[in-house]
Amino acid sequence: MKLYLFLIKRFLRFKSGFLLSVLAFLSISGIFLGVFALILVTGVMTGFHSEIKSRILSLAPHILVQKFGGEKIENPDSIMSLISEIEGVKEVLPYKVTKTLFKHISNVDGGLVRGVPQKDFPLYNKLEKSILEGEFSLKEGEILLGSFLAYRLKAEPGDTIMLVIPFEKKVSPIFFPVRLKKFVVRGIFDLGYYEYNASFAFISLKEFDRVLKDASPLIEVVLSDPYKAQDAKNKLEKVLRYPFYTVTWIEMNRSLFSALKLEKLAMFLILTILIFVASFMISGNLFVLMAKKTREIGVLMSMGFRKRDVFTIFLLEGILLGSIGILLGTFFGSLFGFVAGKYRIIKLPPDVYFIDYMPVLINLRDVLLIIISAYIIVFISSFIPALKASRMVPREALRYE
Repeated sequence: MKLYLFLIKRFLRFKSGFLLSVLAFLSISGIFLGVFALILVTGVMTGFHSEIKSRILSLAPHILVQKFGGEKIENPDSIMSLISEIEGVKEVLPYKVTKTLFKHISNVDGGLVRGVPQKDFPLYNKLEKSILEGEFSLKEGEILLGSFLAYRLKAEPGDTIMLVIPFEKKVSPIFFPVRLKKFVVRGIFDLGYYEYNASFAFISLKEFDRVLKDASPLIEVVLSDPYKAQDAKNKLEKVLRYPFYTVTWIEMNRSLFSALKLEKLAMFLILTILIFVASFMISGNLFVLMAKKTREIGVLMSMGFRKRDVFTIFLLEGILLGSIGILLGTFFGSLFGFVAGKYRIIKLPPDVYFIDYMPVLINLRDVLLIIISAYIIVFISSFIPALKASRMVPREALRYE
């Protein structure tokens, strides 16, 4: 092995020629940029996935129980009691939300009003920490508005807005009665999720029951481990049966998660091709090295070097060049990703990307997968020139020496 390392060092000396020096630099640079970009892009996609999941979990129900056809759930208390006995269920609450029109002076906009449960509930705690203006308060006659909804209504803390609420049981083709309810805006929130900031307002659950007596409540199930939602769903459906059905938070956002997963896979494949193209420089470097070191290879083989030894030297040379690029790309890609993720350096338009900054999460499993993939590519790109060098005939190599 010491002899191998000595020969590799001698072969890769930059004094061997300008062309070899340039090719070695380009080989390392190409692999470095490919691995750097792949780690960073994969970190961004993983960060997006993780950030959106965490925000959805703090805002949306883990599991929503409802009846087919949107029928009203009779005796919801007994159903909730039955659900609470299922293993993995942390809490069961009525889920009350309704569509409405918001009116402030001459500004009118549509949205949703949701009743917020008691303290120690994920949404309650999230709202309490997300107030941009005003204060967090959900007393009688008070309401919290999303930042974009408040902007469109031109409403500020302390202003009075009107909710236009239809009667659900007295609608006819020629008569559509509504109720008007006044609320005082106590705070404006930013949950970091555009859909909620643009269309949601929150009142207390008690106030919701007082103002919207006719609203048909659904049942919200909070799980101890929301990532086991599918198991809990199966248990719920065995207990409740028809006409009830359940929807998990994963199913509610299936299209979003599928798009993110597909995009992450596509970016991984595209940037892996970039590494593969960069690895051609390693092959080129080894072929040039083989041409320039023909005499040395012939001398070594005439002295008893076997074909396997020559193959090993050239293969290790290629892997060494690739390793420098891979390790540098891994280090700087992980470092840049960590800094960008921690300090939220890159800002994004929240109405397009759901969140207002680019989250970067460097996942160890992803990094290992990238390193292994890069090494496989480097091995393949080094194998052919190493095999070609090992098949060199000493007599031919020394013929003109």
